[in-house]
Amino acid sequence: MVRSSVFVAAAALVLAGCGDDGPDLDASPTPSSSASSTSSSISPSAAQDDPTTATPTAAPTPTATSSAPAPDPAARRDLRTAQRALLRANTGSVRTLMTLGPNGIDTRADYQLTSRSMTSHMILSSAQDGQVMVDTIGIDKGAWFQIRRAGDPIRSCWISADPEAIEQSTGVDLPRGSRGIPAGVLVAANAFGATRLDPSHVLARIDLYTAAGAFSGKLPLALGLDFHTKDTAPVRISVWDGAITGWRITLFDLLSAIESAGLELPDGLDDYADQDLSEAFVRADFSDLGKDVTVDPPPADLVVELSNDQDEFQQAMAACQSKSS
Repeated sequence: MVRSSVFVAAAALVLAGCGDDGPDLDASPTPSSSASSTSSSISPSAAQDDPTTATPTAAPTPTATSSAPAPDPAARRDLRTAQRALLRANTGSVRTLMTLGPNGIDTRADYQLTSRSMTSHMILSSAQDGQVMVDTIGIDKGAWFQIRRAGDPIRSCWISADPEAIEQSTGVDLPRGSRGIPAGVLVAANAFGATRLDPSHVLARIDLYTAAGAFSGKLPLALGLDFHTKDTAPVRISVWDGAITGWRITLFDLLSAIESAGLELPDGLDDYADQDLSEAFVRADFSDLGKDVTVDPPPADLVVELSNDQDEFQQAMAACQSKSS
């Protein structure tokens, strides 16, 4: 019988771990690395203003502990061409599915890169707590959220606060990405190096912080990963007709890469190699690249600021709901 300790430990870190401050993408936005982006980020404006020169930036050099095969020049060129196409398209939809046995996070997002804006609908499924739905509007540094459990009525009012403050208040791991860019886009745009697997797949590398952030915004810090790490994990990327159609990272590959980097895994994850982790992975699928996407903030009279005073906050939410009903 397959033991479930790794699933339980990973789910605890992903679904109920400590908060994640997230990266500051304003410092030097250029395409090259992260799902809460790490050693690099993304520059949609460059891709939009001059599509002929928009390219992923130089990738971090893997350390000696990285056992990646030597990149295939043709596969690497195909990946970079597909990354440029992703940036030039500027808009699209991406579904990111994180699965840890019976637990999972299913996020569907529409995005516009030049305005760093997106809308997303997330379903967080826990074997213990059931389902929680989170709707998000993100525009650059602004973010608004609606959170409800399965069966609850849809609300009209939105919560405005830093994601970490909401997570501390509600215990719900909110979809991160970075400053209005979905995590699925960041991984695809920032992978580097490539080895051909078959006509429609390449094996690339992504830094450990980004790879862990693809599972959950909480996971990189829970695993003790450095935001600026240059150690990498493998990511399998689907490329078809010059476009990135999806990618996949397994928990086994992530944990193995962390061990290879000389880092200590948390309790409950250290025996991962002895377990069947075939149902532990995160994947993304892209669609409708270049479609019309417009993201607007919610009406000001339907926004409630999260307050440390729970009674005050609940009263404000009740007043907002009564006004909108």
